[in-house]
Amino acid sequence: DERTVDVWVGRLRRSLAAHGAPDPLRTVRSLGYVMDSLES
Repeated sequence: DERTVDVWVGRLRRSLAAHGAPDPLRTVRSLGYVMDSLES
């Protein structure tokens, strides 16, 4: 199913938000997802 990754990313984002953690995932149109570094 082509929506499987989208569903899991949504679950991960909700779980991170529930624990007050930042969302390191960024959606890149026509490519997918990128995990950004949390270090500044």
